Amino acid sequence: MNDDLETTIVKIYKNSITTREIASLISRMYGHYYSASTKSNISKLVDKDIKTFHQIMKTH
Repeated sequence: MNDDLETTIVKIYKNSITTREIASLISRMYGHYYSASTKSNISKLVDKDIKTFHQIMKTH
């Protein structure tokens, strides 16, 4: 997965879009279906970033 896609996923996840909706968008954008395990792995990566983001926002 390239950095642009990861950045896009983080941005839309921050806006409360579900992982299922993200997967659907990726499938439509790239014409590729991702397995449940791949979506789960992406979600885990994004979840860490989101938690970090929220912690930073709480301290500012």
